[in-house]
Amino acid sequence: MFHVYILYSPSLDRFYIGQTNDVARRIFFHRAGRETYTRRAEDWALVFSKAVGTRGEALLLEQRIKRSKSRKSIQRWIQGGDQRVGP
Repeated sequence: MFHVYILYSPSLDRFYIGQTNDVARRIFFHRAGRETYTRRAEDWALVFSKAVGTRGEALLLEQRIKRSKSRKSIQRWIQGGDQRVGP
């Protein structure tokens, strides 16, 4: 099982979108400064996680969320309001 997740940093006021098969491990790495984009802050919090069956599905969903590019769209995903099927 794979997960697509969104992290939020209050100190940076930024979101980070990723995918993994171990959410807890990935959050640990983000908070520990082991990832390039997220090393600027240590306050990353998980605000969204969705389980999917395969890594391919996770990659597609991750790209779909990233393509939306707007803060409002990302917030809709977090609130569960953007659950459309398809590209």
